[in-house]
Amino acid sequence: MRVLFLIILAIVSVISLDTIVFAQEETLAVEAEYSDLRREYRELVIKDAEKGDSDLLKKLVAKINQFIERNSENRVFLPRALYLKGRLLEEKNISESKKVFEDLVSEYPGDDLADDSLLALSRIYRRQGDMTASESALRKIASDYPSSDSFLHADLELGSFKKASEISTANKQNITDSRSIETLQNNYPVIVLDPGHGGSEDGAKGPEGVLEKNIVLAITQQVKAELLNNSKLRVVMTREDDSLVALSERTKLANDAGGEIFVSIHANASDHKTGKGIETYYLDNTDDKSSLRLAERENFIEGANKTDLSFIVSDFIQGVKMDDSITLAHLVQRHLYQNLATKFDNVKNLGVKRAPFYVLVGAHMPCILVEVSFIDHPVEGRRLMSERYQKGIATGISEAIKVYLKKKGKIS
Repeated sequence: MRVLFLIILAIVSVISLDTIVFAQEETLAVEAEYSDLRREYRELVIKDAEKGDSDLLKKLVAKINQFIERNSENRVFLPRALYLKGRLLEEKNISESKKVFEDLVSEYPGDDLADDSLLALSRIYRRQGDMTASESALRKIASDYPSSDSFLHADLELGSFKKASEISTANKQNITDSRSIETLQNNYPVIVLDPGHGGSEDGAKGPEGVLEKNIVLAITQQVKAELLNNSKLRVVMTREDDSLVALSERTKLANDAGGEIFVSIHANASDHKTGKGIETYYLDNTDDKSSLRLAERENFIEGANKTDLSFIVSDFIQGVKMDDSITLAHLVQRHLYQNLATKFDNVKNLGVKRAPFYVLVGAHMPCILVEVSFIDHPVEGRRLMSERYQKGIATGISEAIKVYLKKKGKIS
C-alpha cells in the first residue's frame, strides 16, 4: 500500500510540475506577444510623428483586438493591451478611445495603468468640451491614487481648473483688470526650455574659445521668443543668465511649473573635432558607445553613477510619457534638420537616438535633449556663432514644439 501511495504521489507531482511549467511558458508567450505589440506601437508613433498612416493603425488595432480576445482572462496583460489601444486611438477615434479608457478604469481600478487612463480621460473630456467630467477624472486621481505618477499632473491640472473658474467669475462681473488676464495666462500650456550648463560649467569649447553655455543660452532665448509669438503659450527657462543650475533642479523646476514638455538644448563636441551634425535624444538605456560617451560627458557635473542611472531609466521607461517623448524627438529632429538644410550647405542629420541623460531623469512630462551642432567642428562651430544659424535652429525647434502641441490638442 505504501509503495502504491508513493507511486501515486510521484505521478501527481509530475503532473503538477508539468502544469506549472506549462503555465510559465504560456505567461512568457503572452508577454512576448505583448512586447511585439508595444514595439509595433512605438514604430507607428515614430512614423506618425507628423502625419498618420491609417492602414498601419487599423492593422495594429486589429492585432491588439485579437490579443485582447485571446487573453480576456489575463488580468496582467489585458489592461496593458487596452491602454495601448486607447492611446493608439486617442487622436484618430476619440470616442472609441474614451470608451476603452472608461472600461479599463471600471474593470481594473487597481491596475497600475488606471490612473494613467484617468489622466487620458481628462484630456479627452476637455477636448470634447466636457470640463466637468475632465475635472472629475482629475479629482479621482487625487483621491484614489495619491501615490501614483499621475498625481502631480492631476494636482497641477486641478489648480488650472480653479483658476479657470476664477476667470469665468471675473468675466461674468465684467472684470478685465490685469489680474484676470494673468490668471487666464496661467491656464495656458507651459513649455520648459533648458539651456545646458551655465556658471562654472562651461560645457564644450569652440572656435576662439566660444563656450557652449553661452551659445545654447542665446539659442534658447530665441526659441522662447518665437514660442511666445503664440499668445496661448507660457515659456519657462531653467536659467535666464550665466548661472549654474544642478541637473536635478532643472526637472524639478519643470515639474513645479506644470510643464507640458521639457526640451534641453546643448551643443555637441567630439574627441578629434571631426564630428558634425544635429541629433535629438530621448531618455532610455542604450548599448550605443557614442551615445553613452555623450551621456557620460553631459552627466559628469552631477557625478551620476551609471548603475544608478540604468536603474532610474529602467523605472522611467515603464511610464507612458516615453511614447510622447519619442514623438517630440522626431518632430524636433525633422524640423530642425529641414530648416537648417534649406539655408546651409552640408547639414548632417544624425537622427533620433536614446541615452541615459541625467538632466531628463525625473521629468513628469515628455522630455528630450537636442544637440544642435558640434561646437568644436571648424565649420559648425563658426556657424553656431552666427545669429543666422542660431535663428535657424531656434525656428526649427519652436516650429516642432508647436506642431507637437497642435497634435496633442493643446493649441489650435
